[in-house]
Amino acid sequence: VAKLLYKPLVDRSQGGETITQPEDLDKPLNQKLQESGIELDLPAPPANYRTKVDMKGEGVQFKIPPPGLSPLHAIQVFGLLVLYVFMWFFFFRHFFEGLDDAPMSVALFFYAFGSIFFILPGLGVFSSIFRDLTQSCELEADPSQLKIVTRKYFIGRQRKMRMSQIEDVSVNQSDEESNFGKKLPFKRFIRVVSDEGQVTFGQGLAAEELDWIRDVLRYLISKGT
Repeated sequence: VAKLLYKPLVDRSQGGETITQPEDLDKPLNQKLQESGIELDLPAPPANYRTKVDMKGEGVQFKIPPPGLSPLHAIQVFGLLVLYVFMWFFFFRHFFEGLDDAPMSVALFFYAFGSIFFILPGLGVFSSIFRDLTQSCELEADPSQLKIVTRKYFIGRQRKMRMSQIEDVSVNQSDEESNFGKKLPFKRFIRVVSDEGQVTFGQGLAAEELDWIRDVLRYLISKGT
């Protein structure tokens, strides 16, 4: 669709490569950087960065910490409490009072059924909090390959991408239409796009830190062949 409509795939203000010619959409990023004639330097890290960095030969290893708690979690917990209060005082309190004269087996059945409406929303909120407190990401990048290992709920997943096939590395927003969302740090992440698919990581990091990791990856890509 982008090729037919001549639409750019990413926002240059977020560090992506704005593509205006349809024949350039499939070009690897290292080829576009070489054709631009821009010589990239290895960027210095920002102050107070959270990511652990180790140099490995020609490559770099990043250990990105879990996103941690954010204002989104406070909103979720507050909304959950409001939902519980509303359900109890406007429905379940009167519903359970009507079971006082019911047989024990019938009352237990409806108690169990009603508790589902309290348990499921709570599981959703607290699983989100637990995920953001435990998930982590490790990157191993060199001029030939990018390896990404993510751990979510203690389950690891590994992804490898050839640097020569990467088409774009940019910092994106999860809510492009919301000006309020663009100001929230937990809405930002790094997106890597290649012929082999795309992957996102870095949620919870400061904007300066995301820009730094993006620029390091672009530097390594520019050194590839």
